[in-house]
Amino acid sequence: MFRGELRAFDVLRYECSLQLPAIINAIFKGRIHLADGSYTYVAHITLTRIPSSQAYSVFFSLEKDHSKAGNALKMYVKSAYLKPLVTKSNAQTWRFISLAGEVSGAFEKKKKHQPKKKTP
Repeated sequence: MFRGELRAFDVLRYECSLQLPAIINAIFKGRIHLADGSYTYVAHITLTRIPSSQAYSVFFSLEKDHSKAGNALKMYVKSAYLKPLVTKSNAQTWRFISLAGEVSGAFEKKKKHQPKKKTP
């Protein structure tokens, strides 16, 4: 029990987590989505007990590492589980490299295009 909630070891979730190192390596070429205050990457994995490909959502934060010189970043995986991507239709998305450049300060953040007001 933890804070009134029964917790138990989940063999399926553990088997999924064993693929996280390969998924993190693949994330550099992937699309990242902003959902509920976390960045989300969805990989497709195959498990021994489930032969078809499954959507595996990885939720993480990305922060500038102020303890290092240059444009270093820290990435924290907050959670990951079998679940397809669920985002709002207007959710922000990036290529990982663009997101990393923005967070690190190497790239300027893109400004949304605002139409100019017509003057009379």
